[in-house]
Amino acid sequence: MLRPRGFLSIVAAAFLAAPPVCAGQYSQDFNSFTVGGVPFGDGSSLYSSALGIAARIEDPSLKELQLIQWDVANTRSAFLLPDLDPSNRVYSFSATWVSPVYGDFPNAAEGFSFSFGAVRSLDLTNTGFNQESGYGAPVFMRWLLRLFTKM
Repeated sequence: MLRPRGFLSIVAAAFLAAPPVCAGQYSQDFNSFTVGGVPFGDGSSLYSSALGIAARIEDPSLKELQLIQWDVANTRSAFLLPDLDPSNRVYSFSATWVSPVYGDFPNAAEGFSFSFGAVRSLDLTNTGFNQESGYGAPVFMRWLLRLFTKM
């Protein structure tokens, strides 16, 4: 029979001998890119019907990734991260970002979605698809921002 101390030693040895569990990570602040730039060289991809016009790095001091621009109508854009855990099942993830919305109010209308799943093979800017509905991915969140003038 193992004594508690011996059992703890076996558990500690097994824990220390196990390979570390690490998940893929992606972080980007876009500070090293020029305003108007679009290829990032970090494995991510930017798709847009207005690439370099509406979808680009914007603001010389903040260096923000802009996907749409209020005065460029009907723009469809997608920012796709590289596959961070190829061939591995993902059990959890977290994502954070800041999304300011600008527009010609009171008639501005924009929407966006965050999709997690197999979207790499899709045409991410196809006008026949409602991108704001998450591309049919198993996990997605959707934001529709619509402001209308009161009649």
